[in-house]
Amino acid sequence: MGSSDASQARNIKHPQYPQEQMVLQAEKEPAAQGVESGSSPEAETIQQLEQTLLKTRKRFESFISAAGHELRTPLTTIKGNAQLALRRLEKLRRKVGQQEQIDASTLGADLKRLQQPLDYIVYRVNEQDKMISDLLDVSRVQSGKISIVMRPCNLVQIVQNAVQNTHEAAMDRVIDLTVPEEESQIAIHADPERVEQALNALLSNAMKYSMPDRPIKVMLTIEEREASRVAQVQVQDYGTGIPADELENIWDISYRVKGVEVQDGSSVGLGLGLFLCRALIERQQGTVGVHSVPGEGSLFWFTLPLAQEES
Repeated sequence: MGSSDASQARNIKHPQYPQEQMVLQAEKEPAAQGVESGSSPEAETIQQLEQTLLKTRKRFESFISAAGHELRTPLTTIKGNAQLALRRLEKLRRKVGQQEQIDASTLGADLKRLQQPLDYIVYRVNEQDKMISDLLDVSRVQSGKISIVMRPCNLVQIVQNAVQNTHEAAMDRVIDLTVPEEESQIAIHADPERVEQALNALLSNAMKYSMPDRPIKVMLTIEEREASRVAQVQVQDYGTGIPADELENIWDISYRVKGVEVQDGSSVGLGLGLFLCRALIERQQGTVGVHSVPGEGSLFWFTLPLAQEES
């Protein structure tokens, strides 16, 4: 990275989350201080902190269990497909050794059968790589060491790239993109890779919690605010929806809405996408939000400030 890029890289320190502060405080102030439970406001506070610590530990244990399962599953399928490819390769090798000439169409069919498990291996390796990258990014966010390289970029191009890549990875899904006709370019000052990462998290979430035959809508608009104009990216799904009392928790690490099951795919993932989406957008002076109706679907969105126009 050159000096100019390095000067733009932001290793932004972020204060501890309230929950983390409560857990640390609970550890520093154990209940065994001679204060009887329920005898004073201090005792009630300690009891609340102990409950928060217990909930945090349970969620951590649940996350570790889910992480172990989600990281092991791809390895199992990778190993199985590698063994399948080796068997088919050996079969093809014997066929070539036994015949002086092989019909081109027969050879093509054999090569295609060999390519199938190899393609699936590449697909699962990419999934594994993304999962590990997300884990590392969560660690960087929590330590305040996440790198945000701000520079002028075109939000229209970022959104189009994300939608196209998602569609190529899931050809059976319908993803409708709406961009203002008069806006071929929406200039923002941001980290394009991190913005696309945030949008990918919303797209992945929309596909996971809506049926494969239901469309996903992506809308890019410019909104007028009191003192400025912002670009807004919305992702609408028509899936299971989220109860109102769960909405404030969905941005937390590894939080799973009770009673909401995955609709497309077999993997629930690690539950890091929405957490990272919020963290990455807020570190670029943006905001995130969601509106959801149980049984009808969810509308997730984020905003980013427009680049200041040259005078």
